[in-house]
Amino acid sequence: MNVQEALALLNRLSEEESDGREVSGLSDVSWVCSASDGSSDSDPERSHPDPPLEDAPTDVPAHAEVCATEPSPAQEIGKDGTVWTVMEPCGGTGRRQIQNILTESAGPTLHARGNITDKLTAFMCLCDSEMLEEIRDCTIAEARRENGDRATWDVSIMERKAFIALLYVRGAYCGKNIEMESFWSEQWGNAFNATLSRNRFRDIMCYLRFDKKETRRCRLTTDKFTHVRKVWDRFVHNSIASYSPGSDITVDEQLFPTKA
Repeated sequence: MNVQEALALLNRLSEEESDGREVSGLSDVSWVCSASDGSSDSDPERSHPDPPLEDAPTDVPAHAEVCATEPSPAQEIGKDGTVWTVMEPCGGTGRRQIQNILTESAGPTLHARGNITDKLTAFMCLCDSEMLEEIRDCTIAEARRENGDRATWDVSIMERKAFIALLYVRGAYCGKNIEMESFWSEQWGNAFNATLSRNRFRDIMCYLRFDKKETRRCRLTTDKFTHVRKVWDRFVHNSIASYSPGSDITVDEQLFPTKA
């Protein structure tokens, strides 16, 4: 029996013969596949060939796969393949809370615009004379405590400004890994010596303090930030008085020692 005869016999089966019962003469039809393609009878994967696809599209456009991966206007695809969908803010258009309404314009305040005329006055808006005098008094108190009560060590406000100016210059050149002692060498010595001598700079750096050590122990019981509290609060006050931030602002991190 060839393939055509076997197919004709299957077509002639009645409903009773095809209802799950064994068909006579067709208990072993593996020979049909072997006769049609010459494959081995012991191959179970090829004993029942897959039926042909009837409705498979034959003319698929070449750009169909590309179009399927392209995001819609409301989506964006990240570098790692993540698809981000634009979502409209939920909720109605209610009134903003009073603390979220900004009524002041961003930028320098009237106080800053009225007092800033050059670089020095811009610096003094943040670090004013009251701050410099507090640092000067604490530095003198530390120097006299180290050298004895009858010591006459002193420092003026102008020297404090010159000291801060040299610190700014050192910060500008710190990327070049220049040691502090090298700023008074022949290459840099003219500008630095004209501002402040090296030995004087060392003394101010050695005795520099922002609070008085005699009363620090009592203040530490209520304020762990007492070493620089008075100067810091004054700096925050001057910053608020000199500049008004807008709705978009970046706040840098600040680390305090804590066990929380």
